[in-house]
Amino acid sequence: MRRSLTLVVAVVLIAGLPGIAGAAHGLVCGSSVDQDVMLTHDLVGCTGDGLIATEPGITIDLGGHTISAAGGDAGIRIPAFQGVENVTILNGTITGFKDAVRADITSGNHISRLHLVGNTRGINFANVDDSVVEKNTISGSALDGIRIDGGSDGNVVQKNVLSSNVFGISVSNFSDDNVVTKNDVTGSSWGISVFTDSLGNEVSRNYVAGSIFQGIQIERRSHDAVVARNTVTANGQGILVTGIAGEVVLRATVERNDVFDNNGDGIRIAGDNGLITRNDVYENGGHGINLTENSANNVASFNDVFSNSLEDIIDNGDNMII
Repeated sequence: MRRSLTLVVAVVLIAGLPGIAGAAHGLVCGSSVDQDVMLTHDLVGCTGDGLIATEPGITIDLGGHTISAAGGDAGIRIPAFQGVENVTILNGTITGFKDAVRADITSGNHISRLHLVGNTRGINFANVDDSVVEKNTISGSALDGIRIDGGSDGNVVQKNVLSSNVFGISVSNFSDDNVVTKNDVTGSSWGISVFTDSLGNEVSRNYVAGSIFQGIQIERRSHDAVVARNTVTANGQGILVTGIAGEVVLRATVERNDVFDNNGDGIRIAGDNGLITRNDVYENGGHGINLTENSANNVASFNDVFSNSLEDIIDNGDNMII
């Protein structure tokens, strides 16, 4: 269920660019930011947070500069329980932090054109709604490149380039109605993951390649997912829809994906009441489409499935329509 947050409206009067630059000159590691700023210098060796947004509606422009950590917590933090919303963060590099950008209990933010390298997590949202994460380059994260978590609803993650992260993009833990689209995700352990009671999410038009395990996975009661028009290639497995401990994912739609040259199955379904349609599935090392014994009442129609190492379509489920 979507949560309603009371918007705090603030009007910040700024006397033009010289004033903005002057405010940025005094910033050091751990500074609170309460007005629009453009960073004029690098912040190096932060041991806690880099910068902390403390007013709604502000823009933190890194001006092409770098915020780096020596054991730091968050490169830029939007803190919880302070009514800080509609913050824009853009245009610079953040490296060496636990979270390059961390936001909690907020909405309406815009995170764009950042280069996030060598952090534990690149962008970490918890209970964040209606925000946009776009056009960032994120690499070398020890965990997630982008994590949408903890009841984060209605966010758009688009046009990001992610490489060599453990999780490329994850949507998890009661996070509903998010859209993950037009991202380039390569060299992850897992490419794009939706799991743990996260409902109605869309994963569309992404390029996902070179994941050790699944390219795209929908798991653990994450019902009503749409996986559409993605290119999924050279992963351990292409697209997986599954539950845990005898549970299943319900009503997943997997349509119009191009799934090829994965080491295992192209599309593997362990869910019920889904639609698998109009996918091109070919030259995978396992089955093309595998409807497992843990699946039932799915419709697989109008798929083009050929030249897979095992059966192109295998049906071990109950009451399927193929």
